Amino acid sequence: MNKIPARISADEYFLKIASVVAERSTCLRHHMGAVAVKDKHILTTGYNGAPAGVKDCLELGCLRDAQNIPSGTRTEICRAIHAEQNVFTKYADDSFKELFREAGIQVDVLDKPSSMISFME
Repeated sequence: MNKIPARISADEYFLKIASVVAERSTCLRHHMGAVAVKDKHILTTGYNGAPAGVKDCLELGCLRDAQNIPSGTRTEICRAIHAEQNVFTKYADDSFKELFREAGIQVDVLDKPSSMISFME
């Protein structure tokens, strides 16, 4: 019998695209990507890094590394914005979820997909 590649779910498809988008990140510490989807169609993508038109960490170096700031602390020192911000909001915290809920927009945060291709027999 020939092995037929299993078709991945739409969620896994979009998550894998987000993983590729993350490769464009200009953050030296973390590479994150996000994809906004409506009715199984991609609306836009975003990755973490400095906003458009601003010098980024690839060019200037990481301010947080230069000052030995531990991960997860003093985030105001960072010149980067979140991938999700690049997709749909100015806010880096969960406040956007309430705004989206009011607007009737569903927000799903999913786990990173595996990078392996599976096969059905």
